Amino acid sequence: MRFYVLLGLLLIAQAWAKPKDLEENEVVEEDDDDAEADGGYADEEDARAENPCYNHECPLGQECEVDGEHPICICAHACPEEVEERNSVCSTSNVTFFSQCELRRQRCLCEKGQTGCDDKAYRELQMDYYGPCITLRECTETEMENFPVRMRNWLFLVMEELADRKQLTKPAMKIAKKAERQQKRWVLPAIWKFCDLDHSHDLYVDLDELMPITAPLKAMEHCTGPFIEKCDADGNKNIDLQEWGKCLGLDDEETEEDMEEMCKSLHHFS
Repeated sequence: MRFYVLLGLLLIAQAWAKPKDLEENEVVEEDDDDAEADGGYADEEDARAENPCYNHECPLGQECEVDGEHPICICAHACPEEVEERNSVCSTSNVTFFSQCELRRQRCLCEKGQTGCDDKAYRELQMDYYGPCITLRECTETEMENFPVRMRNWLFLVMEELADRKQLTKPAMKIAKKAERQQKRWVLPAIWKFCDLDHSHDLYVDLDELMPITAPLKAMEHCTGPFIEKCDADGNKNIDLQEWGKCLGLDDEETEEDMEEMCKSLHHFS
């Protein structure tokens, strides 16, 4: 049962790969004919002319304010109140915030030294995982030895499921089909996931880019944090393809075969 729960979480994580703060700023486009009939274009131009903040996006935890004639982002005066515990998040300081917005707001206030900052240490605040903070038990040596095998098998199953749902790009679909025919079927999905997480397209994944995997899993899978730390062999807060392959137990020749080309192909169609 635990295996399938974690598989489900990884599928959810795939859907969350798009940054949440972008999702919250999305606007549903109206039909062109309806917009013209309602005078939508004129109204939009008038609103933009009257309020420079009309179409100016700010990061989560911040809001737009007009400075003279220019829109700027400032720390939000408040975040929408969340009453459901499932919307809370645990920070890297082991403090629970009622929403990701409030965590980002606190970081903003403390970075700028403004009134409302609850703790100066929050200047370097990061989200750790979804849900209220809990005491994570220690990952044993045996569990850590087995974790890479379980992780790479999960990645294969996630890719297989997405392929069945036809939710992969054409290059990724080819990789999924090729993986099914290989004896070590987990190799290509492991590299695919690295490329998928690499939103900056620099062939490195940092802690923020790893969030779609770590945030949903950490509360249930206590070895996730130590595993990621182990992957970052040189401790520079970035994981490259070689480090990723090594910590997942892939052979050097398996991770060297056209890795960069695979990522470039996937990024081109992402």
